[in-house]
Amino acid sequence: HPLTCRRAYRPGLRVCLAALIDNAARFRSLTTIDLSNNHLTALPGAALARIRGLRVLKAGRNRLSALPPELGRLVSLEELHVPCNALCNGNADGWSDAASALDLSGLPRLRVLDVSNNGLTALPFGIPRSGRALTLTSVLAHDNRISCLPTGPMPLNEFLPDLQELHLSNNDLADLPSALGAIGPLRVLKLEGNRLRILRQSTLSRGTEAVKAWLVARGQR
Repeated sequence: HPLTCRRAYRPGLRVCLAALIDNAARFRSLTTIDLSNNHLTALPGAALARIRGLRVLKAGRNRLSALPPELGRLVSLEELHVPCNALCNGNADGWSDAASALDLSGLPRLRVLDVSNNGLTALPFGIPRSGRALTLTSVLAHDNRISCLPTGPMPLNEFLPDLQELHLSNNDLADLPSALGAIGPLRVLKLEGNRLRILRQSTLSRGTEAVKAWLVARGQR
């Protein structure tokens, strides 16, 4: 069952959000919530966390600068779409700093994360404390300000072992970790519009497998 408050007029949006906040327990059968194209500056995290069956959450094209920590309790969530907002974070050796990190370790079913067109300087993951890998298969993080990817303490091929798509076009990347090439399922890697002087254009133009092979070979030197 979907709940859509997409591009709602402000009175209608207030009614929609009020119903969600006041009656979250009645919405437990909801599987999709779409709050896109509004002027939201925050999400009702506590109410959303009570909808345990939620699988898809869309909140793109709002004014969100952060995501509520309660999202980490949506154990059924499979897709999280928050493109075109004002999300920002600090960069701690390629990981998001603790103050702005999104804890996804409690989301065992999450497959798709879209944080494109924001102001991120790092991927939105905090430094892994438990050594637990994420289940993501698709990460869209293009059109941000990401300047580097994490190299430790948990390499990317162990942290994102199921990743199939990684979109990083139009960021500020100047280098890539060798572990990125060791992600076996990775079939789509978009890197155009970065500052990757270490990677020849001829290698980049040959596609994902060529880039992965180059990264693995570099890591073995």
